[in-house]
Amino acid sequence: MNQMTPAPKPDLRALFDPKSIAVIGASNDTTKIPGMTLESLLKHGVDVPVCPVHPKLEEVQGLKAYPTVEAAAQAMGAAPELAIIVIPARAVPDMLESCAQVGVRAAIIITSGFAEEQGEEGAALQARVVEIIARHGLAVLGPNAQGYANFARALCCTFSPAVRLATDPLIPEWCEDGGRISVVAQSGALGFSLYDTGRLKELPYRFVVTTGNEAGVSAFDVVDHLLDEGGTQVFVMFLEGIRDAARFREVAERALRAGKPLVVAKVGMSAAAERSAASHTGALAGSWRANKAMFDAYGVTLVESHEELIDVAAAFMVNRHRLPKGRGIGIPTSSGGAGGWTADGCAAAGLEVPELEPEARARIDKFLPPYGSSINPVDGTAQAIGLIGNSELTRLTALSERVHGIVGVTSAINAAAFLKEGENFPRVGLGLEKPICYWSYTRPSRETYALFAKSGWALSTNLRHSTRAMAAMCAYAEAKERFRPPLPADAPPAPGEIETMTEREAKAWLHGSGVGGAPGGLATSAGEAATLAAALGRPAALKIQSPDIPHKTEAGGVALGVGPEAAAAEFDAMLARVKSRAPDAAIEGVLVEPMAPAGAQMLLGITRDPLFGPMLLVGAGGIYAEVLDDVALSPLLDDEAAALRLLQGLKTWPLLDGARGQAKADVPALVTLMLALCRFVSDNAARIEDIDLNPVVAHEMGQGVSVLDALVLRRAG
Repeated sequence: MNQMTPAPKPDLRALFDPKSIAVIGASNDTTKIPGMTLESLLKHGVDVPVCPVHPKLEEVQGLKAYPTVEAAAQAMGAAPELAIIVIPARAVPDMLESCAQVGVRAAIIITSGFAEEQGEEGAALQARVVEIIARHGLAVLGPNAQGYANFARALCCTFSPAVRLATDPLIPEWCEDGGRISVVAQSGALGFSLYDTGRLKELPYRFVVTTGNEAGVSAFDVVDHLLDEGGTQVFVMFLEGIRDAARFREVAERALRAGKPLVVAKVGMSAAAERSAASHTGALAGSWRANKAMFDAYGVTLVESHEELIDVAAAFMVNRHRLPKGRGIGIPTSSGGAGGWTADGCAAAGLEVPELEPEARARIDKFLPPYGSSINPVDGTAQAIGLIGNSELTRLTALSERVHGIVGVTSAINAAAFLKEGENFPRVGLGLEKPICYWSYTRPSRETYALFAKSGWALSTNLRHSTRAMAAMCAYAEAKERFRPPLPADAPPAPGEIETMTEREAKAWLHGSGVGGAPGGLATSAGEAATLAAALGRPAALKIQSPDIPHKTEAGGVALGVGPEAAAAEFDAMLARVKSRAPDAAIEGVLVEPMAPAGAQMLLGITRDPLFGPMLLVGAGGIYAEVLDDVALSPLLDDEAAALRLLQGLKTWPLLDGARGQAKADVPALVTLMLALCRFVSDNAARIEDIDLNPVVAHEMGQGVSVLDALVLRRAG
């Protein structure tokens, strides 16, 4: 039997470091995208052969043009490695096929009009592109992409005005290593805007890559390749959706272990944003909580704004892998008011501002006038800073054993104030083991930005960005230190119908794998209910059992605190209530269980995210789950410390931890139950659609936990 030969792996080297390029559709009209694309490529001194392809023109922008890609390949002596395609959408699939046939290995499809548009035609065109890519093993950006810029080679395969109209050097003059920040964006406009804005702050970029609809190469494929390339210190990402959860996990873990932070802005906090993502690139934004939970698990820094994305990435880059070893922050400042405001900002970001120990204060006090303060914030006053400089005040503050990072305050309007500190400024900035983030309450010059960046001092004009950048570095350091891969949950849903298990069936299935206790007895008559209740030796809970009644209370199917003498009558009364409210429900009987001791009521469950699969859900239980919206989401855990941190992040954590003199709950038992549930779900991921254990009562320390109710939606199989 003939077997299909697998397509070769896409060659991203040919995409991002090509030895020859064809621009298909290039024109002389530099007011339109085909002409702009070639203009941008030529403007910055491309160092490889470039061949315009146009069916009617013999010369384009001073270069000999060829009517077909076949003619271009013949003239060049070999097929161009990279084709930049800027022609009408309907012509793109056939052109891509022609490129593949002559030996082109990579392509950028700048043209729009594919799956991002409503209607069937665009989706059909993209489906053809996807098939061609897969069959030939091509490395393709787009469609609907703005291309990329490889600044280490001044290779600008894009029509973006951010590079096409640039008058500054593509990389700041202070940076001699080909750039350090790479932008990977699913939005072309925003991708290059992040370069344009950051360049004003003298930040050195290595790549800007826009992936568009991702018919071939995805954003995380790009990150994976650039990790291999090695020149990127920090990745800035703008994501509208994640298409491949397994690829995200693989690349995010690799970046974390390599110490290359991913700083991400993600669309999807609102229904409107999800619709926008779907209409823009055909992407599924996915559950916001699920995305946030996965980012947290893999040490991905999530930011809220364009400027914050730049400032946080800059802080990681400028500090050159220097990470805090705790959350204690020193605040050297020349302004007492600004120092206090910074302390508030640190607290809001989850940082601590400790009082400095006497030895540290003594080292500082000898330089301070009487109206200064070394407590922390360290108010050096203009007098002391004029005497010893910002660099020395920062160094002395950082010497404190209670300080793990610096969030300083200054006026950076004039570089001269820092240049006069001479070699001490870069010596402190590059020599300290603790990270430095400064915010300026005046607007820095570009000269100041460059001086700070090359000297190891992160600089922002936004207090919140400075504190959040330091908090991000703290969180990243913690994630690197404690990372353990979540349990696998990649199995696709089983093909069977979804069935609602009764509480008794659900508890029995879970208990068989060590999750929760065994269910009580099932009564099918009033007499059986009385017998089962009498055997308990304490008041009973009676609960109707029907796969058609997932919410028993609303149907009148729950009775609590029932004594053995009343069990028979309650059985009959319950059946009458339920039949009047749900006359068509198939009733299996009544579950009889002992009333559980008091304790903290929690919700523990599993929800299937469309992208990431089954995920753990924990929060306040009983009626408070929805009222307080106090829930946390996580990938499936296999780590006691991670489970405990999840609980500690809840608003209701103080109730578990013995607030206001209450007895502490048996948190270790609750953690054990959480991990057992995660292992059970990982082993049965294909069949599980949803699990709702609510409430789970955490009793006093040493008394364990009780699962009072269980609802499981399971796929038949």
